[in-house]
Amino acid sequence: MNLFHQLRTTREYLRLILAQFYDFRRYCRHACLGWNRTNYGEGQLEGRMIANYHVIEKGLSMPEFRPFFGVPSVKTLIQLVKEGECRFVWCNNVNHSAAHKTLAAYFHRHQSLGLDLTSHFTPEEIAVMAHEKSTASAFGGSTDYQHQAYFADSDSPYAVFARSRHSCRHFDPLQKPTPEQLRMVIDIARYSPSVCNRQCWRVHSYDEPTKIRELLHLQGGNRGFGHTIPVVLVITASLNVFDGYKEHNQAYIDGGLFSMSLMYALHHQKLGCVPMCWLPDPTTDLRLRRIAEIPDHETVIMFMGVGVPASKFQAPISQKRTVDEILTFHGDTHPSYQI
Repeated sequence: MNLFHQLRTTREYLRLILAQFYDFRRYCRHACLGWNRTNYGEGQLEGRMIANYHVIEKGLSMPEFRPFFGVPSVKTLIQLVKEGECRFVWCNNVNHSAAHKTLAAYFHRHQSLGLDLTSHFTPEEIAVMAHEKSTASAFGGSTDYQHQAYFADSDSPYAVFARSRHSCRHFDPLQKPTPEQLRMVIDIARYSPSVCNRQCWRVHSYDEPTKIRELLHLQGGNRGFGHTIPVVLVITASLNVFDGYKEHNQAYIDGGLFSMSLMYALHHQKLGCVPMCWLPDPTTDLRLRRIAEIPDHETVIMFMGVGVPASKFQAPISQKRTVDEILTFHGDTHPSYQI
């Protein structure tokens, strides 16, 4: 290796380190991390509130309801709701309203079962839970589904179809997706876009119960429903296809695009699925690779539980942000509209 090539290679590695440091610095500045936890900004507080109310929504939708589940999360959510009202006057914030409605759903579920919340919550906390804001555009808690109704719009126009997909956390234990069905959904999802058409995505499928238990134990976010999952998919992205330091995050972008296409393909083929995040420390990631036989050059994007939904099940409502919160027009003035 001549000196010029050595210098060019060293410079490329340094640029990768600087790019990663740039990501690190921005993440530390803006995410809920470290010193930021002592004084949340509005966006950080809202993010924590959404995460906490969704935990409660998921608990309400579990196959076997567990009374008084998530008490710490409920207490934290009550404090976040009150702080948002006090500091940021969240009168019209749709997620603040959804948080209130989720707390109310928690309250009413226990009340309907004749369970006394006073053993876990103060009268002031119960008063917050019982107060359901009357915002028509916001929803919170869980909703009931029947198998046929869940797939009623799986062949509808896209705008209807996309709204009809929800994560399923209760699968029929007597039915398992066939290899042919999985090949069909992969055949659909493989048309996802990717940088320069490099198609980094890979899918590892597991249907042996012991192996599934090992994998879900490592994933750690499937308590209450993991035992009903008949097939686990691990979606990965091959690092081999990427080039240069500027593409160091591209595996997650392309892998995410493919994963969403895969979820829509599953819904279209009348199979339920639940995406499960993969947020390991290095030791856990290495254990997964050994157990699941995933090569080092593949970055794990997410887990996905796949199966035939139970005849009746519940799913979180999962309130979405409004279009005006998401979309910013730059340049010419555009007329406002509502969806």
